[in-house]
Formats: sequence, C-alpha cells, structure tokens
Amino acid sequence: AFNLVEEDAQALEAWYTWSSEPRNLYVTGDGIAKSMTGEAIREPTALEFLETRLGVEFLCDAVRNAGCPGGSPADSTDCVPLAGAGGGHFAPAATWLPGNACPTLRSYDVLGVSPSATGDARGNLTYEMPVKGSVSYASVSHIQPAGHRSVVDGFSTAWLLAAGCSPPSATEDRLAEVFTWFGETGAGGCFDTGATLGADEDPVPGPRGPVLGLQLRDGAFLRGAARFHLTAPVDREVRLEIYDVAGRRVAEVYRGKVPASGLDTAWDPTGIAASGVYFARLTGAETITRRLVVLR
Repeated sequence: AFNLVEEDAQALEAWYTWSSEPRNLYVTGDGIAKSMTGEAIREPTALEFLETRLGVEFLCDAVRNAGCPGGSPADSTDCVPLAGAGGGHFAPAATWLPGNACPTLRSYDVLGVSPSATGDARGNLTYEMPVKGSVSYASVSHIQPAGHRSVVDGFSTAWLLAAGCSPPSATEDRLAEVFTWFGETGAGGCFDTGATLGADEDPVPGPRGPVLGLQLRDGAFLRGAARFHLTAPVDREVRLEIYDVAGRRVAEVYRGKVPASGLDTAWDPTGIAASGVYFARLTGAETITRRLVVLR
C-alpha cells in the first residue's frame, strides 16, 4: 500500500492548485485513498485535497471483503476484471488485477465521486467482480475549473505487470490512456514504467563560471533550520526570500553579492512559520524557486 500523508498533501496542494498553468496529476496505488482519510482530524489537508481537488470520495478498502461496498458479499476471485465506466472522461481499456485472493490479498480501494469536488469528477473504471457484480469505482478522473486534470486509481498500476491476469502491455496501456487524456503524449510516445520522481534543478543558462544557483543542503523537508548554498555570477546582486503558499513574504534571508566560491546561509522557521509549504526564492536578474515543507 502507498501512504499519502499531510506533508505530501500540502506540497501537492501548492504545486497543483497555485499554478497559473493547467497541471496534470496521476495518483495510483492501492490504499492511497484510505491513507488520506484515515487520520482526518490530524491531517485535514490530505482529506480536503482528495475530496475537493481530486474529486474522490473514499468508500472502503479491500474490495474483496464482505461489506465493501455496504451490503455486498465477500469475493476473493484472484483475477479481478476492470472495465471502463460509462460516461467517463475517456474510455479506458478493459484489463485485470491480480492478487485479490490468498496468498497476496491486496487492498484495492473502492472510490466514489466526491460531492465536494470543485470541478467535473467522473468514475473512470469499475471492478467487475464475479460474485459482487459491478462495483463503482476503481478509478476517478476530475477536471478543475482552472483546467487542472487528475486521475486517482484505487490500485497500483504496478500490479498490472504481474503474470497470470493481464497481458504484458497492461501497465503501459494504462499509462498511455491516462497521459493521452492529459494531452501529454504524441505519436511514438513511450513510458518508463520503472521511473522514479526527482526534483528539477531549474538550470539557468549563463557564461562560464558561477551561475545563479540555489541548493538545499538538507533537503526540502525541515524540522529545523533550512541551510542554503548560493551561487551567482560575479558582481551580481541577489536576494533570497521566503514566501508562503498565499504569496506573502515571510522572511528575507540574504541580500547582497555572492563570492565566486558561493555563499552558505540559513533560515530558521522556529517561531516564525507554522507547519506547511513555503517557497525559497533567489532573485538576481533571473529567479530560482525551491519548495520547502516545514514539519513540527
């Protein structure tokens, strides 16, 4: 199972919601919707992000169990057929999920369309259970008024690679149909099903020698001070500031010139900033921004 907790939701909220350009988000992983609702009192942003921004309501986990959804019998058929839901934003191909029976017993979430969705949310896939019948939904897609698009699966696409149920191309087919709906593929496009997420370093073109650069010494997740290493062209005046997600300046960390060897500086959010997402912005002709998540 995959867990998406409060700090993750805060970071995604800033990245996804505050962008002036339409953005696309694909969330796939059995148990992920459950993880966003399990601690709603302590993690309100995760639940709100799931229901309003992604348009998803978590109904129950482990579709094989009796009472998931309410009143349905147990159904431990190993290979679970998936079918496109009528009236969805796009028409996904039918496929099968393995691991719904012993010894694996994976927890596939049952999802609903959230009444709190800020945009147009629709069911995308259904579980076609041999005993239960058709169960809605295995996946939900959503279009926000600003044009942001999302797809949330109640299962991990990685399981489509498991032998014995789906054809070998099932994972790539699923990625292709989602990203085609996002408008992010073209002729000859391909997908690396083993790829991992990384952070862009926002390279800034410039002459040989030091260029404008902002490095986080200890990573983006902070339980103490944030330590930065700055670089800049010779004689370039720079300014390093911290902003919150509403665009308000929280602190000015440094103003001045940076030596050729670079400059180390720090920002201590203690007593200044509450838990949440912030942005470190280095300005000096160009601008570089790094996301920070303050943890308490």
